[in-house]
Amino acid sequence: MKKYQLLLTALVCLSFCTVTYAQRIGIQGGVDRTSFLGDEFNSLTARWGYNAGVYLEIPLNRSLNINPALLICLNGAKSTTPGVEGVIPDNHTFFNIHYLEVPLTVSYRFELLEGYLSVMPLAGIHGKLRLGAITTDQSWPDSVPLEEDGVLSLSSIDAGMTIGGTIEILENLQLTMEYNRGFVKIFHPEAPAEPVGYNSGFRISLRMFFTMGN
Repeated sequence: MKKYQLLLTALVCLSFCTVTYAQRIGIQGGVDRTSFLGDEFNSLTARWGYNAGVYLEIPLNRSLNINPALLICLNGAKSTTPGVEGVIPDNHTFFNIHYLEVPLTVSYRFELLEGYLSVMPLAGIHGKLRLGAITTDQSWPDSVPLEEDGVLSLSSIDAGMTIGGTIEILENLQLTMEYNRGFVKIFHPEAPAEPVGYNSGFRISLRMFFTMGN
């Protein structure tokens, strides 16, 4: 666990330390479609969440960029219990996990129409720090803090890989599509029957740059 905490700390420090040298600073917001990977979670489906925060673009040359960011995101999964048709509606249970996320990616710019349209494949890593307990929102009962009831034991740290691509329009607007895969067991295996899973999800984000560097 210490190695993942060190990774997250290093990513946060890099994000803040490189602000001074960033050529472009922008804001990011979008939607996440996430679920849990693992045999015990095959019955779960993906749920919609969100991501929002600050994004930096640090050019190493005309085409190659380093891209740290600092985001707040909602991840989790969804479970559906069938009801009785015409009598009891289906019960949808949304598992809610809020994270402070620090992605660090490298992208390469291909100019299609200089100054108007570019595409940028990207790859990198991310670290996540959980904010608060995992909760559920259900169709029937109210939100429940599962950890306080001792139902789940959830890791406070996550880390993994990011791959995807970006389309840039008019030099200051970007549409990004990414796949994120966690490598940390987010549920602690404290008992043989307790589930062990990993975060996984797709992300679509819009970025707008409001500061131009020298």
